[in-house]
This record gives sequence, structure tokens and C-alpha cells, in this order.
Amino acid sequence: MDEKIESEVRRYAGDGSVVRRAFVILHEPGMCPEKKGAFLTRTHLDEFVEEVIACRSQDTQITIAELTWNDDLWLVCGRESFEMSRPEIVEYWMDRD
Repeated sequence: MDEKIESEVRRYAGDGSVVRRAFVILHEPGMCPEKKGAFLTRTHLDEFVEEVIACRSQDTQITIAELTWNDDLWLVCGRESFEMSRPEIVEYWMDRD
């Protein structure tokens, strides 16, 4: 892995990560999909997804596209990814209702 890519990977999620950056695709029913990003850190991505979940309808599809060190593109569900990376916030939301 070249030095520039390695520094991007470390910046995104620290040692042990293979993701360089991420993008978010928001798709509300009846609307054209919106692309947001690039997110250069996992923290920034999680904060953005949290705001989307809080402010948009439950029908909004949130897809995270992660670009890896070898230019593979991984697509993951934004809600599931957020639940796995920030369980304390999801637990707080569940207790609130």
C-alpha cells in the first residue's frame, strides 16, 4: 500500500482499517437519490448518519459506500452500520420512547 493511501486509511478509522473514505447515498421515496460526502473520518460519518436518522423519515434509505485501500467499493446499510458503531446512542433512543 502506498504511503498516501496508508495515511488516508489511518485517518479514516485508525490502525486495522482498510477503508479510505466513505460516501452516503440518501434515497427518500419518490425522490432522486442524494450523494453526500466524502467523509474522511469514521467519526464524521457517524455524526452525519445520526443527524439523518434523527431528521429524516423512517422510509429514507441510507446507504454507505466505503472506498477501500485497493479501490474496492463496499456498500452497507447506514442504519445497521450506525447501530453497530454507536450502540450507546441507539440504546438511549430506545429508552427515550
